Amino acid sequence: VTQFLGAYDLRTEYRTSVRLARVAHAVFTHARANVAVLARTGVDAARVRVVYRGMDLERFRYDGRPKTRGRVATAGRLVADKGMAEVLEAFARVQRELPSASLCLIGDGPERAALERHARALGLRGVEFTGYLPHREVFERLCAAEVFLFLSWSEHLPNVVKEAMAARCACVVSRTTGIEELVAPGQWGLVVGARDTGAAAAGVMHLLRAPDLRERFADRALAHLREHFDARASMTRYREIWEACQTGSEGERRGVAQAVDMR
Repeated sequence: VTQFLGAYDLRTEYRTSVRLARVAHAVFTHARANVAVLARTGVDAARVRVVYRGMDLERFRYDGRPKTRGRVATAGRLVADKGMAEVLEAFARVQRELPSASLCLIGDGPERAALERHARALGLRGVEFTGYLPHREVFERLCAAEVFLFLSWSEHLPNVVKEAMAARCACVVSRTTGIEELVAPGQWGLVVGARDTGAAAAGVMHLLRAPDLRERFADRALAHLREHFDARASMTRYREIWEACQTGSEGERRGVAQAVDMR
């Protein structure tokens, strides 16, 4: 028996999931940062296996199109904890220094009208609210951007950041649990406080002004994705662990079933 526990499970502390995890042959999770959290719930850390949520790197591959000079992109559902208001405030600082910079804000949600008003109040120019886009079009917009700015307050290893890395965007991201497993600060991206719009703006401006650094970041980020976040490699790892777990005895399997019986 194996069990998966991700960020949502750990936040909600769903009792049945935790109870099974304590006796499962292996417990999967998507980030090393989760291992200590699982251990505090009574799960044996030696049985935890970190398998990153991979992406299809063949499907989402940068096609070599020219980047739009000065283009910054962000993406996500337009709700408060995605940090979109902070993105606009950081971009306002950028545009004061780099007037030709533009922002593509990809996504939709209940905060859209408020964010559009906020952009007008900040006096921003060149901000595009795309609304909902099909996944392929989201990636195409990312491919056109030089920098990706992501200031969510709560997400751990966001898929959209992986996609921005695959699109050869230099990434400026917020410091959330486990984020440095995806974006190594100063190596292939920049990590700032979620609400630190000054640091975010400084990072964006630094990258917009440094094309050689953006290229180095993009090369290293793609190498990191290929090593740790390739969906095919992740599935191979799952199969290896499942095959190893099949060697458990029938008695062990009955013990697991009895341990999670809620009757």
